[in-house]
Amino acid sequence: MERKQSASPFFGALLCFCLLTQLHSSGQTISLGIETGYNRNHVSTNSSPYFFTTYKSMGGANVAVPVQLKLNSWFGVQVAPTFIQKNYKLERSDYYKGQYQEFHNNYFQLPVMAQFSYGIRQWEGFVSLGTYTAYWSSGSTKGRQPSMWNTGDASAQYQYTIFAANGPQEYNEPYHFDDRKDNRWEFGLLAGIGAQYAFPHCSKIYIEGRLYYALTDQQKNYMINQVPRYNTTTSISVGYLYTLPCRRMF
Repeated sequence: MERKQSASPFFGALLCFCLLTQLHSSGQTISLGIETGYNRNHVSTNSSPYFFTTYKSMGGANVAVPVQLKLNSWFGVQVAPTFIQKNYKLERSDYYKGQYQEFHNNYFQLPVMAQFSYGIRQWEGFVSLGTYTAYWSSGSTKGRQPSMWNTGDASAQYQYTIFAANGPQEYNEPYHFDDRKDNRWEFGLLAGIGAQYAFPHCSKIYIEGRLYYALTDQQKNYMINQVPRYNTTTSISVGYLYTLPCRRMF
């Protein structure tokens, strides 16, 4: 299913960030912290035009600096400047078995979300809903393809392929952006669920699972009958927050 592209998440993120700054001046508590985690990225696309080819999810890392404004006991707003990897893989089968191409993509991302929480004393569960904007900063490609120049003996995994006589050639190189086709800005929606434990003085730790659902294609509209590619990223993260001003919580 094709996803509609929209720039509205960017303006929503900007508005929420301004509101966060303004509301902090009214005396609400604000928390700063660090967050790190693991994610898996899946590219939603149509691989049918490419015979014997499958898109596979791949793992990556994410690191964030969350800033949370707590407006009352059950509602808050959070922004979290993030470095995140959104990787995926093309894997070949049948006659092309053994060939693959991995795409390692680095993004700087700004999620902005509302958080709804409920708990008793130290323990609290929460749900996050919001939008994000991300910039595709760099990338690399890694893979294996048949060598047209290698006349040596083929490995066992290639002996039943049409490329058996030539054997494999591996590569690992930086990705070079093409301004005509690469869409380096990504906008989307996010949802998360998590739990946290608060210490008596000012700090808390938490764990959260989150889904990032891109609304924009990785490509610009540069050709007829173009097949879109959308990132869908799930992550699990742990984090630490320190609250200012420092007040005894219970």
